[in-house]
Amino acid sequence: MIHKQHEFLSGIARSILIIPILACLLTIQGCGQSRTVTKQSDKVVKNETLTAAPTTTPDIIPVFPGGDNALLEYINSHLTYPNSAVEQKIEGRVTLRFVIDTDGFAKKFEVVKSVNPDLDDAAIQALRGMPKWIPGQKNGVNVPVYYNMPIMFKLNR
Repeated sequence: MIHKQHEFLSGIARSILIIPILACLLTIQGCGQSRTVTKQSDKVVKNETLTAAPTTTPDIIPVFPGGDNALLEYINSHLTYPNSAVEQKIEGRVTLRFVIDTDGFAKKFEVVKSVNPDLDDAAIQALRGMPKWIPGQKNGVNVPVYYNMPIMFKLNR
């Protein structure tokens, strides 16, 4: 019985929808307010300092190694649907904002649109370990860039 429940939860985790719209996946943060998630475990949120203010209008946007398909594969393999959300049948889209710094590292994770604190944490945790990106540029110089990324959580029915 425990094995079947584990298979069921594994199937749910694999079925998480990550591609609401590819064009919407990697949008540069424009105007608007966002909030920093305050209910996070210490291992999920830590304050990083950036050397320059992030931009929303780079000449060249940061690129995940391998492109958009590689990014989707990375998220799909690292995103875990929290058991508490499965039990409560919580679904929805968490939108995160983060910064790709001048060295290509993802930092300063914030939740722009929350569904549930457990889903918010799962989305941040999946993205926190991303490999180094190719940094964005403005006037031929690497600059930190804001990114918005929606992550869809959907249960199999």
